[in-house]
Amino acid sequence: MGYTHYWRQYSGFNTDKWDDLIHHSLHLQDAIYPEIQLADVEMSDFAICFNGTKPNNHETFVLERVMPPPNLDYKDHFFSFCKTAQKPYDLMVMCVLLVANKLEPDVITYATDGEKSDWQPAIILVKEVCSLDVSFNPKN
Repeated sequence: MGYTHYWRQYSGFNTDKWDDLIHHSLHLQDAIYPEIQLADVEMSDFAICFNGTKPNNHETFVLERVMPPPNLDYKDHFFSFCKTAQKPYDLMVMCVLLVANKLEPDVITYATDGEKSDWQPAIILVKEVCSLDVSFNPKN
């Protein structure tokens, strides 16, 4: 399938936690710019969406505040993924997943094709920019 991050969403995000996630995501976006530029960015009451800029784009990352209907194969949660091909915007995808899981661990879990070492730059960035103590904790 290629280098991909996966997540399972078990419910909608608490409104206050979602607002915190948007706040942190905007600060993270500012921290990585201009080295990493994002395209098609939406950070709203409804969703966080972005991709890399051409030629460093791949699949658009989409995380919704309200849990979409569960997939046919999964009755109790929504399963999604984003193939990044390890392009530069992959750092932002990992940061958002780390922050979302830290803020709402019962709402979202993540998994990855990557190794712990691949996530170290995201862990460091989240700690520095958001002052959140996050760690690599994927769940299948």
